[in-house]
Amino acid sequence: FLVTASADSTARVWSVRGPKVERPALQHDGAVYDAVFNSQNTRIATAGWDKHIKVWRWPDLTEEPKLNEPKNLDRMYAAAFSNDGRFLAAGGGDKNVWIWDLDRPGEPPDRLPSERGTLTSLPAVVSALQFSPDDEFIAAGAVTGLGRVWNFRNRGKDCGRELHVHDKAIVSVAFSPARMWRAGHKLLATGSEDGDTVVVDLSK
Repeated sequence: FLVTASADSTARVWSVRGPKVERPALQHDGAVYDAVFNSQNTRIATAGWDKHIKVWRWPDLTEEPKLNEPKNLDRMYAAAFSNDGRFLAAGGGDKNVWIWDLDRPGEPPDRLPSERGTLTSLPAVVSALQFSPDDEFIAAGAVTGLGRVWNFRNRGKDCGRELHVHDKAIVSVAFSPARMWRAGHKLLATGSEDGDTVVVDLSK
């Protein structure tokens, strides 16, 4: 299955094999900028212009109880599940990366820190997010081309490693596949509107 996000205020799930099946649209009050499955194929998360992150059960596509969202949450552009399925990360216009523990959906999210004295996770709008295969790291990209990687296991104390890799918005971040990661090839690739892809070796 494939989930897509659209400016028509919906996300939709498509079957890439077999007959076409009409499924309910996942609705927001404004454009949906990101939609992702978890690794267990039990949940979908959507990030919207309406300043909400929504979680949906798969395959019935019913919305789960509303997350405890910060009052200052802005338009949301990126979402990512941890590979163990427990955590959901999201970021957007408030320049923060928020982490929800889905085992405790009523609890407020944690904010990933940056340098001391800085009140946001990144200095600009968050445009991309991803967890490493073993959930050791989480990476975020900003619309200014700046990236940051945190040690997710030490997220309460780690202010992250700043990556000055692009001149324009980072639109995608991806870690090396699990097999390479386990073999010690801990790589992070970033794609940008500047037309470049940069690969960073996180083991150095």
